[in-house]
Amino acid sequence: MKGRSILEASVVFSAFMLTTMMLPGVRALTRWEVRTLGGSFFTGVLMVIISVIAIIATRLDFEEVGVTRSNWRSSVNAGFKGYLVFLVPQFLLTFFNGWGVDYREFGVLAVLLGLVVLLVGYLLLMNLGKGIGDISKLGAALMVIIVLIPFVTAFTYDSLSLKLFTSFIWHVLVGGFAEEFMFRGYIQSTVNHEYGKHWTVRGVKFGPGILVSSTLFGLSRAMRTMKPWSGVYTINVGWGLYAFALGLFYGVIREATGDLIGSGTGNALIDGVGAIFIKAT
Repeated sequence: MKGRSILEASVVFSAFMLTTMMLPGVRALTRWEVRTLGGSFFTGVLMVIISVIAIIATRLDFEEVGVTRSNWRSSVNAGFKGYLVFLVPQFLLTFFNGWGVDYREFGVLAVLLGLVVLLVGYLLLMNLGKGIGDISKLGAALMVIIVLIPFVTAFTYDSLSLKLFTSFIWHVLVGGFAEEFMFRGYIQSTVNHEYGKHWTVRGVKFGPGILVSSTLFGLSRAMRTMKPWSGVYTINVGWGLYAFALGLFYGVIREATGDLIGSGTGNALIDGVGAIFIKAT
């Protein structure tokens, strides 16, 4: 049946969202984790388990979904490059946040930031399409320094805490790699497995999987504003569109490297360093 992969991906996505949003016990657990640890590790475990079951059930190869470390040095380099170009929208996010303006509450701002993400994503694609290369010792040292900056800042502002560390670990493991495993791993790969990758942009091959995974990724963010226990159901369209652009950005890294290490590294650095730095100040 044509479109089977999209249907299967939608079912997997819906199963995850319904479990985390509708089951009272799960909602209570995730809220406790967020208050105590700065993020829900259970949701990360759930994303991985559901995706693994789907991969096995559909007989996908784990290497095909990006679970390989054969070129991990070049993939880390690609993820780090992704983080560096993302400093532009990250700076804008921090600037507006400093003025008390949350892009999630202003649809126009969210869309404009999404357009900036698409622009830097295209610039990144131009660079990755020329060849990635392994990360240098200087690049690795710089990446470590960047990771340490928010913690040094927290120490300076006397805001260093255990929760800050667990929150960073959550952004790396869950926001970085568990999220990538589901969206850019299983979903993007299973759709591409059915339809193929017939589009080439700047030397990098793409298929419709990047559009499906980005759409569901955007929907996952838009639906975060829903509060079923209060009887109010709303969807934040602006936040969803911004997340769609972000999904395309990570999808570019995924296709350029052929694994999840690159997009996972980029996601972990972008979310982890940015979020912890804001909390530290």
